[in-house]
Amino acid sequence: MKEEGSELKVKAINAKGEAKTAIEDHLAAVEVRLRRKRAKMADSCEERLLQTKQWFDILQVRAALGKADLRDTLRAAITAAQRTLAQFKANMRTTTQEDERAWKDIRSGFNKAWRVADAFDQAHREKA
Repeated sequence: MKEEGSELKVKAINAKGEAKTAIEDHLAAVEVRLRRKRAKMADSCEERLLQTKQWFDILQVRAALGKADLRDTLRAAITAAQRTLAQFKANMRTTTQEDERAWKDIRSGFNKAWRVADAFDQAHREKA
């Protein structure tokens, strides 16, 4: 359209009389169409800009919700891991205590067996 407008301006300069008026009228019509097209494009750009802003707003909201959901998920996973750790520690304490009791029982049994062996030896010596 710009090229058409430029050509019409050149023709209008060289033309005379009614031809000049007709060319100038046609040039005015081309300029009106050009302004309308620019206005339509500007409106279209503004509309797309508004849509883009709305999409970004929606994405920001979704991202915030996603972060909150992720935070809740992580918090639940951390709580579960802490419970598992606490249970593991309790099991370790129980195992350690049971091991200590087992060693005490073994020592006690060994000591009793030793005393029985001593008593047997002493009784054997007294008979001899």
